Amino acid sequence: MKIVSENAFRILGLPVTASDQDIARREEELEAYVAIGQFPTFSTDFPWIGNLGRSEESIRHAIQQLDNPSLKLEHTLFWFWECTADDISAIEALREGNVEQATIIWNEAVDTFGLTYEGITHLKNLTVLSLIQSFQGSAFDHRKFIASIENWGRALSSEFLMKRLTLLRPDLKGAIDNDRLADIVGRILYSSSKGFLSQWIKDDDYEKPTEYFRAFSKGGFSQTLQCRITSDITTPISKRIDDLCEEAVAEQFSDMDTLPTAIHSFCDDMYPLLNRLENLLPPSDPALEHYRDKVGQIVRDKAIEYGNNTKDWTKAKELCEYARSIAIGPALKKQLNEDLEIVNQNVNYERIYGKLLPIDHAPGLGTFNTIGTMLHGSSNFDINTSSYETTQYFVVLFIPLFPLSRYRVIKEGDRYRFLGKLPFRQTEKWHLGLFLFSVALFLIFLISTGGDSNRYDNHSEVTQPYSSTPSNLPLNNSPSDETNPRTDETKREISSLESDIKADREQLRAYESELQRNRSLLNSYDARLKNLKNQLEDAESKSQRGQYFDESVYQFNLDAYNSLVVKYNTEFDKDRQLYDRYEKLLSATNEKIDRYNRLIGAK
Repeated sequence: MKIVSENAFRILGLPVTASDQDIARREEELEAYVAIGQFPTFSTDFPWIGNLGRSEESIRHAIQQLDNPSLKLEHTLFWFWECTADDISAIEALREGNVEQATIIWNEAVDTFGLTYEGITHLKNLTVLSLIQSFQGSAFDHRKFIASIENWGRALSSEFLMKRLTLLRPDLKGAIDNDRLADIVGRILYSSSKGFLSQWIKDDDYEKPTEYFRAFSKGGFSQTLQCRITSDITTPISKRIDDLCEEAVAEQFSDMDTLPTAIHSFCDDMYPLLNRLENLLPPSDPALEHYRDKVGQIVRDKAIEYGNNTKDWTKAKELCEYARSIAIGPALKKQLNEDLEIVNQNVNYERIYGKLLPIDHAPGLGTFNTIGTMLHGSSNFDINTSSYETTQYFVVLFIPLFPLSRYRVIKEGDRYRFLGKLPFRQTEKWHLGLFLFSVALFLIFLISTGGDSNRYDNHSEVTQPYSSTPSNLPLNNSPSDETNPRTDETKREISSLESDIKADREQLRAYESELQRNRSLLNSYDARLKNLKNQLEDAESKSQRGQYFDESVYQFNLDAYNSLVVKYNTEFDKDRQLYDRYEKLLSATNEKIDRYNRLIGAK
């Protein structure tokens, strides 16, 4: 930092209280040294600051600086003042290169005297020392620099800084005031650190510029300087926002399904930039509204484009609400509210008619001797069309056995007008699955009970679930030992197989009994679920039509239904696992029967 490292008082080896006569005498003294090609050293050279570079040119330049009242003021502000005993002790430590000791002395003095007439020099000197330290080393210490800015702000806010300064330099009394001091200090601090500020922004490290800006804002520096700093920091952010917005507007989507993801990615890039602007600009700054509305408008336009092309208005609504959360301008907010009213209408239409498939003709309805097809249940009532969703069932004794199709209909007296076909809900899928499962079990039962029962066979004596219990193993239906001689080993194997088969049959009978009990329990649960579902759908239908229904009863039935579904699923899993064990045992027993039949027929 040149204002310190090349300070005129440091070059000339003079205190800031030096008079014009002192400066003139030092000039003559140094000219004599220059004449013989030598340059003296002084106790305030402070080598730890950095290379002094005292030369004929630097001496001449320092004299010129102090001849100018404005420049003399700058060099006075950014050099050490020896006004108190603590100042003298601290500067003596600096002469010895003990910067840490000087820091301790001035810190303790600041704590002791505060912002008083005597204490103001301690704070000012400590501020200059922090400033020097921030520029030392290989890396700029931004925290020490920000601490120096904050301390300068404290000093400038005190009336005693001006009093001390005019006492030190009476010749500057008429040329300075508080505003000018703040302008000089702020300008020098800003110009000395501008290069680092630009590098932080270039590296996309906005935490340091934000701290930097806040320190200047709180320091009482001129509004012009603060606006200049704000512009330097926000201009790259604004340009980045403009570039991203331009790319988003120009982007075309051949596959509309990728648009929502692209919009979310666009907003993910935007939010950090917008947040940085909010941290740097006052809430009333028009730039905030401009850029937030610019982003919000793009999201809004893409949301409408997506909805018009895909008809997925639920996702389009989500994007519009996203845009509304970004926008802050009243005009765009109003437009988005109007858009959302239209989008909500489209969402409702999509909910009612979005999944409808066209049908060529109405399905046949009717029963003969209580057997046939009927519509059962109602849900998703639309008050505008008085239509609702219902399911066509095959019924026996007017009891729904399994679903055939699902439709949206309008009931007109005893007749129905069919608007379209719908996919099954999960409940209908379960119902149909259970019916097919029951049919499959029945067919297995028929197959397992057919055939010859006079000898062991794979699908006669050993049965599938829910079949009749097989008869005992016949032990005398094989050829005699005289006409069909066997070895002792074969006889032992036959005897072992007979025992194993009998034990397996007992286990199979036990499995069958347990499967039948499970099946009975599942049927009971299924009937209760249907009854509760009918009551729930009836209540929902009344609610959609604006009719009264008992909410406490509805909630009770809903809780009972959900609880029963859990029980049903648990029992269904148990039944499936038991059936798997049954099938494995059945297969193993069949293999034993095959082996037994081969042995009793062996020669």
